[in-house]
Amino acid sequence: MVDHTGKRFGLLTVTGLHERRKIDSFWSCVCDCGNTSIVRSAHLRTGNTQSCGCYRKRVLEPEVTSTLNAEKKKRASEPSGQIRSKRMTKRTSKGNLYIRVFDEDSNTEKWKSKAVLLWESHNGPVPQGHVVIFADRDKNNFGISNLLLVNKRELFYMTRLGLICNDAEYTKTGAMMAKMIIAIAERQKNYKRKHEH
Repeated sequence: MVDHTGKRFGLLTVTGLHERRKIDSFWSCVCDCGNTSIVRSAHLRTGNTQSCGCYRKRVLEPEVTSTLNAEKKKRASEPSGQIRSKRMTKRTSKGNLYIRVFDEDSNTEKWKSKAVLLWESHNGPVPQGHVVIFADRDKNNFGISNLLLVNKRELFYMTRLGLICNDAEYTKTGAMMAKMIIAIAERQKNYKRKHEH
């Protein structure tokens, strides 16, 4: 068992082991906001949990509020005859649902995946090079347990080997298998490199 004590995962700092079970170990964590939580080891390693849930209140909700306020101001400044309703959601050709949000950095509106928004509301920003997928492939199932964070290399192996299916637990196991495949490949590469010299 790897000791995570003192390590940081997103906004969480591990303070110690809470409980060890057959399936996995659970760790006591303190969030940057001061709240404490118990998090499964696998969720820390994969990045599926990166905060106590406060990120939604600190970042997502203000972002949504800013979007709505900006929309109200813009409509209020338009002549009454020119006011037209805007779509706040849309679906892509692949069936992914997007929501219109306001980006304060660029002071413009943009479309953002609802799955990503929900995942970030519980865990913090999606790390660079990672994507959020639906574990059961149902793009209408926005339950937080169904939103799975994987990096693009893991997704490549999962897709290539058929490790994503309608069974959420099977897909999550497939994600772990992809991590193992990548880790083994890296070890083999390092071994060859070490013995070539």
